[in-house]
Amino acid sequence: MYMLLMYAIAGDRMQMSTTTTQYDHALNSRPVTAGLMDRAQAAEFLSSYGYRIARATLAKYAVTGEGPAYSKFGRRPLYLASDLLSWAEDRLGPAIRSTSEASAAY
Repeated sequence: MYMLLMYAIAGDRMQMSTTTTQYDHALNSRPVTAGLMDRAQAAEFLSSYGYRIARATLAKYAVTGEGPAYSKFGRRPLYLASDLLSWAEDRLGPAIRSTSEASAAY
């Protein structure tokens, strides 16, 4: 489980509350950040699920339109965990048992 600390300013004092979020993956439960992730966080998040990808590759894919959906906050691209996992899972090929099946699958 992932603990997310949220801060809200109320007058002159700061209040802190905690919430717990969790995303159930087919293989096991892994932590997910609540809300939006920048490119570096998105690359780290995908890598934690076995979809190894560099931040620079996500940047290139944003230019070519091959990458996951994102929103912009000013100049910063921000990604949702659900969009990242959906995009990564869509890129997976079919399960194969031998290298000879690989060429026939594509």
